[in-house]
Amino acid sequence: MEELVEKLVRWKVHPEILVTHTFTLGEISSAYELMATGKYDKVAVIFE
Repeated sequence: MEELVEKLVRWKVHPEILVTHTFTLGEISSAYELMATGKYDKVAVIFE
């Protein structure tokens, strides 16, 4: 994980811009449904 974060900084990648939708684990069905439409490919499930 540390290496990933270092690369994000080095490559100037901003996940907050790339992720279009966020869902909780309880909303995982909705996340999969949204991804299945093919319109969105950057959907994140947030583990609390």
